[in-house]
Amino acid sequence: MNWDLSAEDRALLEFTREILRIFRSNPVLRRRSFFTGRPLAGERVKDITWVRADGEEMADEDWNDAGNHVLGMLISGQATDQVNERGRPVYGDTLLLLLNGGTRSRRFVMPQLDESGIWTEILNTARPGSRPVRQGALNLVAHSLILLCHGEG
Repeated sequence: MNWDLSAEDRALLEFTREILRIFRSNPVLRRRSFFTGRPLAGERVKDITWVRADGEEMADEDWNDAGNHVLGMLISGQATDQVNERGRPVYGDTLLLLLNGGTRSRRFVMPQLDESGIWTEILNTARPGSRPVRQGALNLVAHSLILLCHGEG
């Protein structure tokens, strides 16, 4: 067996390591129970919100639109079911996963949040690296995925 990695193999290995790092560092990605789509206890924010390309929450007709190939999944940083050694909740980052299964690039408007801060792109399958998202929208390349983290700017 040849253990020498090609440049393409090394790139895939680094991408996989980055995915695992993101997974391990975000408790909201390691939930033991399914998201409900309902507001969190005592909060206005839902544990998960499905978002259209215009930044608004998806409605039933959006799910039934066969021509819609773009969606976002907004996960609240408070949507964790993990607790620390004292039984207190372990919160994570608010994340936004954007998916474009279509054949052309689409503009995606960032959803409005009640908390202040900026979105930072932490994973983009169309190009390497991370960057802050300064404007209220971004270009979602065809057949790509972008993962963003909301935090202090």
